[in-house]
Amino acid sequence: MRHSQAQQISDLTKSKIDSLTTLLDTCENLPAYETLATYYYQKREFIEAAKLFKHAVRLSDSIAANHFGLAQSYFALHQYRYAAASYQKVTKLTPFFFTAFYNLGITYLHLGQYQEAKKTFIHALSLEPENSYCFFHIAKAYRGLRLFEQALAALHYAAELSPGFSEAHFLLGDIYFELEQYQNAAVNYQQMLILSPNATLALYRLGLTFIRLKEKTKAQQAYNLLEKINPYLAQKLLNQIEIM
Repeated sequence: MRHSQAQQISDLTKSKIDSLTTLLDTCENLPAYETLATYYYQKREFIEAAKLFKHAVRLSDSIAANHFGLAQSYFALHQYRYAAASYQKVTKLTPFFFTAFYNLGITYLHLGQYQEAKKTFIHALSLEPENSYCFFHIAKAYRGLRLFEQALAALHYAAELSPGFSEAHFLLGDIYFELEQYQNAAVNYQQMLILSPNATLALYRLGLTFIRLKEKTKAQQAYNLLEKINPYLAQKLLNQIEIM
């Protein structure tokens, strides 16, 4: 009985989608474009979703939800310049929409536009001052701008806001490693591994950090653990250990 009911819902959904598609073959209809665009986005058919959202915003340029859907579709397709333009439109239509500013900031990071990313995340933080993910991503912008002190401060605050935020510790490890502050790097890679024991890249980076600290025994221990879960990274680490 349940299978039959599920099949009826599935048939009804398909019937509705087919009828909307037929409608758009004969005329332009904003609700039909919106419904179909959302349907295809949820199905992860992003090319079709973007095409339909483009029609929707062409018919009505003042509906933020359609610009947002278009931005999301472009982002999923890695078309970041188009995504940025659509997110910008959303932020103008809805200036207090945190997610639009947050996503725009991430899009700027993908484009390597770190100054714009920083400005956008600062605005996002004015809307949600305690958002740990926003601090995490603004740290990436600061790192891209070579403003390491600001990046580290943002990451430490993100980790303070969300004690289980393993990615924040990983990025802290990377920045400390880049600054040749290897003891601090090791502490944060180890914290990452406490929170995410199967983080093989963190284990590899920890091994490299021990090499820089000239702690061969600890580097070998990292290799032994890594060999069981990622032989490729283990071999790369071993190559470095052998030339210590």
